Amino acid sequence: MKFDFLNFLFNVWMVMMNLFLKRTGGVLSCILFLLSTAACSKETKDITVNLTAYNHTEHGIGSYIVTLENGSSAEAGYLDPSEGGGGKTCCLSVPAIWKHGMKANIIMETIKNGKDIRVQKTVLIPHYNSADVSRFVVHFLHDGSYKVFVTRYLLGHRKYPLSGKEAELEPGVPLEIIWE
Repeated sequence: MKFDFLNFLFNVWMVMMNLFLKRTGGVLSCILFLLSTAACSKETKDITVNLTAYNHTEHGIGSYIVTLENGSSAEAGYLDPSEGGGGKTCCLSVPAIWKHGMKANIIMETIKNGKDIRVQKTVLIPHYNSADVSRFVVHFLHDGSYKVFVTRYLLGHRKYPLSGKEAELEPGVPLEIIWE
């Protein structure tokens, strides 16, 4: 924890005011003191999560790397076509409090028609609640786009953020909701 001189001076002032107003305004002084220390001690904390992915494409994914704006990075290995979610790779650190505009950079390597292909995309991380943080999930979708989620739910849960045709691992095969 770093030393903040202004916060120190403010706290000294609050203690002096508390002594001065001991009989007349002690309650108000205490409330101001608590509010000032709460406002000054807001630090962003990170939560460590596992990385997992789903491959909605018809090509295997050789490997993929996810790098977040805070520098946290994790790499995972092969995903068969129309598979995923079974394995977890440690670890990424996500902010406990979601911020608008958060992004993830994803590099995916695959082989198409006998050629090595490397695709790099940056995607927005949608809103998440710290109570629901457990894993960072990447979806490699049929149309070539990527989507990511920070969630505690798995694909197939009714509260999972991806649903409908987009969630199908195989085109035309609806995803069953297997967890309530």
